[in-house]
Amino acid sequence: MKPKRIANRDMSEYVSARKPFVNNNDSAYARREGNLYVAYSWGNHFPMYIYDSIANMWFGNRDKYSRSTSKHQTYARPSSDDITWSDTDYLKSILLMGGYVQEAAARVKGEPT
Repeated sequence: MKPKRIANRDMSEYVSARKPFVNNNDSAYARREGNLYVAYSWGNHFPMYIYDSIANMWFGNRDKYSRSTSKHQTYARPSSDDITWSDTDYLKSILLMGGYVQEAAARVKGEPT
């Protein structure tokens, strides 16, 4: 099933509810990846927000990329006061490892993440 096409102004509602979507011009989207919900701006090279359902945590990207991505980050911000802010590389590590718990375990063991 295709994700729902939505206006930018509706992204926060969808991200907060962890629902898949794509915005009207295909420049931002969100989807489930295993136990993770991920909202992206302009492709999977820039995750904006990740929700890890195992850790019950939100992660947000504090990096700046472009004006349009900054707008996406504002529009898509989940309605949570408890967001762990990190950089793009750390969020990509969480995605690569399949979740925060796995990434943290690898880091503690000294394994590459």
